[in-house]
Amino acid sequence: MAFTLSGDDPEGVFPAILGHEGAGVVVEVGEGVTSVKTG
Repeated sequence: MAFTLSGDDPEGVFPAILGHEGAGVVVEVGEGVTSVKTG
């Protein structure tokens, strides 16, 4: 994070989503969605 905040990272333009590890709870899925489930 410090590398991004320093401005030395060319992809560190804010606002941005950092990282690739998503976290959360699926509370609802739409009709036809098969790759995730609630919970």
